[in-house]
Amino acid sequence: PPQQQVVVMQPQQQVIVAQPRARWTMDDANRRRVGFHAEVGGIVGGQVQMGGFAAGLRIRPVPFLGIDITAGVYGGTDYVGNSRVEVPLRTDLRFFFNPRSRFQFYTLVGFGVSVARAQNNAGDTRDFTHVGGEAGAGFEFRINPALALNFDVRGFLRQRVDSDPRPEYVETDYAGYTLRTTDTSGGATINLGGTIYFGR
Repeated sequence: PPQQQVVVMQPQQQVIVAQPRARWTMDDANRRRVGFHAEVGGIVGGQVQMGGFAAGLRIRPVPFLGIDITAGVYGGTDYVGNSRVEVPLRTDLRFFFNPRSRFQFYTLVGFGVSVARAQNNAGDTRDFTHVGGEAGAGFEFRINPALALNFDVRGFLRQRVDSDPRPEYVETDYAGYTLRTTDTSGGATINLGGTIYFGR
C-alpha cells in the first residue's frame, strides 16, 4: 500500500519588540516659540493690600529671550486706604540664563501703562493714569514641552501722567498739615504663573 504522509501545521509565532518611548528634550521644548501666559500676583507692603491677575501672549524668538505682552486687573486697598481697581498693560522682556535646562533662571525688565479708579470712605472717586517700568528676577520650570510654571519678584516705579492737578498721595502730620505730596509711586510684587506653549 502507498505510504501515508502526516503534515502537522505549526502556528507562526509573532515576536513583538516593545520600543521605549522617546523622552522629550529641551530641544523639543525650545522649538515652541509662542505661548499663552497667565499669572496671579500681589503687591508687597504693610499699608497696601492689592492683588489680581494678568494674562497675555509670550513670544520666544530665541531660547534665551521671552517677550510678554499682557493685560491684567488688580484690586484692593491702596497706600492711602482707598478702595482701588487698576488695569495695567505691560510689555516685558525676560532673559533666560540657562534655556537648555528644565529649571531656568531669568531676569526681566518692562514698561507699562496703568489706569486706575480709587474710591474713598465718603464714596468720592478719582481716576488715575500712570506710566512706569519694572524689573525683577525669577525662575521657570518646564514640566513638558507645552507647559511651564514660573515664580518671580519684581520692583516697579511709576509716575502719574493724567491732567488732574490734585496730587495722588498726600502726607500729613497729626494736626492735619500737609508735609509732602507726590505723584510718583513704587513697590514690589510677587507673581506666580504658568505658560502654555504652542507649535512644535
